[in-house]
Amino acid sequence: MAALPARRIATVPLPTDLSGDAQPRSSLMLVDAHGSLPLADGLQAEMGWQGAKLNNRGANVTALYGSDAIKSRDLFLPTGRLAYDAAPGVTLRADYRETIEAYAGVGLSGALGLTREAFRTLQAGLRPERDSRMRLGSDWMVAPDLTLAVDAFDGEVEDRLAFVEDGYLPVNRGSAHVRGLAMRAEHRLTPALSLSARYHMARLRQERGGRVQEQQLMLEGLWAQGPWRCRVAAAQSSAPALMQDDGGLRLEAGVDYALTGRRPMRVGLHLTDPDQLASSRLMRADASGAARPEDQAQALMLTAALAG
Repeated sequence: MAALPARRIATVPLPTDLSGDAQPRSSLMLVDAHGSLPLADGLQAEMGWQGAKLNNRGANVTALYGSDAIKSRDLFLPTGRLAYDAAPGVTLRADYRETIEAYAGVGLSGALGLTREAFRTLQAGLRPERDSRMRLGSDWMVAPDLTLAVDAFDGEVEDRLAFVEDGYLPVNRGSAHVRGLAMRAEHRLTPALSLSARYHMARLRQERGGRVQEQQLMLEGLWAQGPWRCRVAAAQSSAPALMQDDGGLRLEAGVDYALTGRRPMRVGLHLTDPDQLASSRLMRADASGAARPEDQAQALMLTAALAG
């Protein structure tokens, strides 16, 4: 394990107010260590772990300069993957992962505005969201421009993290055992244009009793040529099992342009509409991190980033 690369991934910016006060509000440290190892001809293994530590200072508006904080930490979140080239164009996969997502946003989104007693109650009861997932899948390149994939997954979502409607107050929505199936097809129409379709269905056994089902159909188009990259996606979803949402149609879109020069930069305009399904989170490859109120809402964002 000493040979595996470890690095600090990101830190949530520490904001200042107009008076110049530079007291930290929310900070996140995420460490990722991973490596790969060929086991046999056509068989590849990957293993590693993540460590996350998040601290919110001055979370209570009545104790802005106090020592009260909402903290979350887990320094060992394992991940592993096996991939086997079973035949030309056919890959079999198996993977396992654990992640943690904790409340953040103090000083960025607004104060909680609680009394000292109410903040103590929140501090004692608020939990970070954790999930663990085991997945078996396969990829099949039917033709040079057509790829099919199927995945079966089984996992746990604990203390689903959300926010009250039109507010910044974090709440836990409960836990569930999730089991489901996902299918995906991607067709490259031209060297610049590709279309994909994905469907997944999952059954959830909730901790508080009751069984529910989540499902989603997503169609996506991606066009990339030269410095331009465009993406449009539409998804029809059922109501999330652990969130207060009615589901329905979600639309996402984005345009990016890469500026060349001494320091290359990519700028973009993105329309986002977060996916609230617990089963969708289990299927994604999201890293551990922070859950902020603004990340739960529809948004139109202008982005800019320097190339590494």
